[in-house]
Formats: sequence, C-alpha cells, structure tokens
Amino acid sequence: QIKTQVGDYQSKQFESLSQNNNVTTALYLAQYSNEPDGVWISISFDSDTKVGGLYFISPKLPATP
Repeated sequence: QIKTQVGDYQSKQFESLSQNNNVTTALYLAQYSNEPDGVWISISFDSDTKVGGLYFISPKLPATP
C-alpha cells in the first residue's frame, strides 16, 4: 500500500529521538518518488527494545484506525 500511494523509497533523514515512560521514539523524514513533501516515519521501542509502534504519516496515505 505504501509504494502504491507514495512511490518508491529514495532516502531518509533522522529528525529526532525522544524518551517518555520507558518508550523511545525515533522520527525520520523519508523521501518517496511520488510524495514531494516526504513521509514522516515514527518508530517506537519499549524498554526491552521491542518495536511498540511503526507509523507512516503522509497526506497521501489513508489513516487506519
């Protein structure tokens, strides 16, 4: 679904790292071929370094509940 909506992945740039209540979240701005404003990617890890969340944020990607 991501490739269909925003195109091919091209690159990413690290933006920030935050910690809150034993959860570490990294934020990246990724460039895709059909999304000139980029796609925000948020990935969160719990205290055991297991992925707790992975989100792709772009106006071209439909929100999922």
